Amino acid sequence: MLLWLVSAVLSTPQSRIEQELEPLPPLSLDEIKARAIAAVELTSEYYCAEDEREEILVPLLDQVRVASNVAQIHELLGLDSFMGY
Repeated sequence: MLLWLVSAVLSTPQSRIEQELEPLPPLSLDEIKARAIAAVELTSEYYCAEDEREEILVPLLDQVRVASNVAQIHELLGLDSFMGY
């Protein structure tokens, strides 16, 4: 009992995030392309400098528009990743 009390007082609290996931309806390839293009346009500073937009961003978005599957879009834009610190 004493060991439990000491460990409870001295240990750092652990937080837990509760969440519920709901399935989304499937998207067509055209909808995925539109979302990817919108995301890149909103965060274009991660892909190129403002003065390089015509040389880098426009051709990249053109390649996304003609991609034939989701894997090609991932290859073009890179995978989004989260790294815990």
